[in-house]
Amino acid sequence: LLSISLYFYQSLDKILFAYGLAILFFCLIIIIKYASYPNKIGFPQIILITFCIYLPPLLLVFIPYFYKKAYQKINKFLYD
Repeated sequence: LLSISLYFYQSLDKILFAYGLAILFFCLIIIIKYASYPNKIGFPQIILITFCIYLPPLLLVFIPYFYKKAYQKINKFLYD
């Protein structure tokens, strides 16, 4: 990130925006995995991930939704 920022300093805002989207996207994938634990990620979740690739504002909707599902699912395993 630093080397790209030094070379393309005119586009630093775009670089940081893309980096932030990538971090949010990876967070969504990890949260979806925990929401579907112990099973694999299902086809509907893959479709939602694909929608988030094409429409990044959907990340702001799906991250809290899947976080709640993951929290409920993991609590069953941790506190039983």
